[in-house]
Amino acid sequence: SVFLAVDDVQIFLDFKSGLIVFGGTIAATLVCFPLKQIVTLLKIFFRRMFGINRRDYLAIIAELAVLARARLQGKKAFDSATAQVNDFFLKEGAELLFWAESEIDEEELRDILTTRMTTHFRNYTNEAN
Repeated sequence: SVFLAVDDVQIFLDFKSGLIVFGGTIAATLVCFPLKQIVTLLKIFFRRMFGINRRDYLAIIAELAVLARARLQGKKAFDSATAQVNDFFLKEGAELLFWAESEIDEEELRDILTTRMTTHFRNYTNEAN
């Protein structure tokens, strides 16, 4: 409605004003946050926007099945299957099982993975804040 109310739309699209607004925003961001953190957040933002980090749940289920079969075949098979896992959290859990010489208690594994998940979530939340 603002564009329809005036004859010359150019009065709202001033290059110098836009440069001040966007340049000031970028400058304030660079002053408040380290460059590494800004680059990381931009990567996360664009990956989410373009759907690059979408989870393929069927592939994760297939990887779980491969890991379960490999676990039954022995440590060598399980180690090689773990190396081929793509999902970060699943790979960490499988490596944790591999590192444990004796059988690890289910409750203990759940506690360790829950703690890792909470820490991972907290780190991402801090980045977002």
